[in-house]
Amino acid sequence: EFERQHPSLEALIKGLLRSYEGVFDFPATIHENQLSKLLNKKRTDTDTELKELHQYGIVEYSGQKEKPQLTLLQNRMYADSFVINLENYLERKKNFDKRVKAITEYINNTLYCRSGLIACYFNDSNVKPCGICDNCINKKDLQISKQEFEEISNYIFDIVKVNEYPIKEFLNIGRNIKKEKLWKVIDYLQAEQKLIVTKEGKLTLPQ
Repeated sequence: EFERQHPSLEALIKGLLRSYEGVFDFPATIHENQLSKLLNKKRTDTDTELKELHQYGIVEYSGQKEKPQLTLLQNRMYADSFVINLENYLERKKNFDKRVKAITEYINNTLYCRSGLIACYFNDSNVKPCGICDNCINKKDLQISKQEFEEISNYIFDIVKVNEYPIKEFLNIGRNIKKEKLWKVIDYLQAEQKLIVTKEGKLTLPQ
């Protein structure tokens, strides 16, 4: 009925139907230049007829703009419509800080086996030193006399026999013992199952 009343727009309507399937049911991106070539019309004439169809309410036409455009499919939300779960946000922030701290410690650690560090991060404290990472190789070159080994071992057992003790604090109070030697003894005792490193990074005796 519309085409009979507006014969000048009949070609454009048929061109839209043939070129863009479902154009009257769903939004479609049309190409005015291609459509003009199909109808053998000037681009300006095609634009004018599309605007006419829009004015008649046959289509909703938004002409091409010089700059990219965004169409909001829902009403814009106001600032007071946003609700942030502060507890959840702080928990995620805490977990992020822990991950950053873990990777920083991994990079800066020059004593403990790299594989062991990664395993402890994933709550596996039963991984033995790999023997091939940079820290393990450095320990192999480190010489400890039998007397030094016994002194350091006794020092460790005297502390952990009372209660489990954090490794970090252990290294900090190592008297005049070099950290490299202290850590090498800890690795050996752990491998011999005479000492256990817990998931929390503490030294304790086997049960």
